[in-house]
Amino acid sequence: MVDSKIFDVIIIGGSYAGLSAAMSLGRSLRNVLIIDGGKPCNRQTPHSHNFITQDGVEPSRINELAKDQVLNYD
Repeated sequence: MVDSKIFDVIIIGGSYAGLSAAMSLGRSLRNVLIIDGGKPCNRQTPHSHNFITQDGVEPSRINELAKDQVLNYD
């Protein structure tokens, strides 16, 4: 549960676009909340393709790496 807090931005959806936005905002010292149901639309996709540096990687692994990077920012 999130403590009573004021957020600069609330992002709905924690997949690639939401996490990318959250990282940019976090780097800009904004208070960000990500709301995500944990069921990405690409969860049935076995491998990512045409995504530079991530070709052939499982989407869930890409998302895991992205979350780890975003969480580096308070």
